[in-house]
Amino acid sequence: MLYNFMWSSLTCLFAYSFEREVTEKWVDKFPILYAAGQKRKYFSYTIFWKWVILAWFHGITTYVGVTLGFRGAVDLAGRTE
Repeated sequence: MLYNFMWSSLTCLFAYSFEREVTEKWVDKFPILYAAGQKRKYFSYTIFWKWVILAWFHGITTYVGVTLGFRGAVDLAGRTE
C-alpha cells in the first residue's frame, strides 16, 4: 500500500499543491498562456478521435493477446494442465 501511495497519490498531491488560479493580472501579463488553446494545439476533434481510436486498438489488442495467449492453459473444469 505504501508503494501505491508513493507513486499514485503522493505525486498528484505534490503537483496539485503548486497549482494556482490564473488571475486577470497574469492573463494580461502573459497572453502566451492561452495561445496553445486558441490554436487548438492540444485538443481538437481530430486529436480526440485519434485518442478514441487508439484506445479501441489497445483494448482489442490486449483482449485478443490475452485470449490467444492463454488458450489451452485451463480446461473446461477450470484446472490447469
